[in-house]
Amino acid sequence: MQQDRYPMFVEGEGRITIGRVTSNSGPDFMSIELDDALNHVRLVTVRVSLEEFVEALMGGGYRKCEFSFHSNPPLGKRLETKTEEVSIPYFDFKRDDRARVAAVRAAVSLYEVDGWQGEDRDMSNHHNLIRLDRDAKVEHYRVHFRRYVEQEV
Repeated sequence: MQQDRYPMFVEGEGRITIGRVTSNSGPDFMSIELDDALNHVRLVTVRVSLEEFVEALMGGGYRKCEFSFHSNPPLGKRLETKTEEVSIPYFDFKRDDRARVAAVRAAVSLYEVDGWQGEDRDMSNHHNLIRLDRDAKVEHYRVHFRRYVEQEV
């Protein structure tokens, strides 16, 4: 029996985005991104110079590029999302930044069960502030959570 040369090879549907990136800090380049259509995870990002991209389009193979890839993507899993109201004590940002970060992590972690992962940064975004109870000195935020689950057959 012949052993599979690439045991981690998985097929699936994806989405590709190709775009030109203009930068003041360096030469323009082309960006090619490949995302998993099922869970919206970026699998591969390729950065290639305009010259190399044109050569590749005209049939020239083995062009130079830079790439990065997700080393352990949740392939074959479906993305689920939810939003929860999470509360923390009111903090003065100027004086209690470290304490606030710790309080946010502790508050969000209470909801991180069954594979759910919360976005701590949601509690630093004023667009997610639901209400500020000044009397009780409590802030209430809308926090987004995500998890990847096995796809139902």
